[in-house]
Amino acid sequence: MNIGKKIAHKAEAAKGSLKELFDRASHNTKLAGYKIKDTFKH
Repeated sequence: MNIGKKIAHKAEAAKGSLKELFDRASHNTKLAGYKIKDTFKH
């Protein structure tokens, strides 16, 4: 692998992990919202 491909691969991996982190955070926010709604329903 040449250096350009290595850098591109590292950047792609970092982008993927950031997206995963963001998706997980937004999912947790949604779950928290649903739990709060359930609390007020009962």
